[in-house]
Amino acid sequence: MMHLAKTAGLPFAVFTIDTGLLFPETMALKKRLEDFFGLTIEVLVPDLTVAQQAEAHGPELWRREPDLCCTMRKVLPLQTKLGQLDLLDHRLAPAAERRPVRRWRCRAVPV
Repeated sequence: MMHLAKTAGLPFAVFTIDTGLLFPETMALKKRLEDFFGLTIEVLVPDLTVAQQAEAHGPELWRREPDLCCTMRKVLPLQTKLGQLDLLDHRLAPAAERRPVRRWRCRAVPV
């Protein structure tokens, strides 16, 4: 999607979530993508560092309560970001103003 948008000359923002537990290779890929596309990828971070989370909830929360850990480290930062984006739900517009909307969902996961 990044390549298609860049090739078409469409402005776009890209963001990722750094849980504090990413592999160095993931961060290296982020840097390569920034260099290749000539953009800055915004990094979203959880409210607590891994150390702060361990102090508040005990070590290795991801092993004991993975749902809570994922909520804190992924879901909440993503919800905050999505709440800041200017998105239009075409279903809320009056019928006369509706236009066909092509919806894209893309999630790139480095392997």
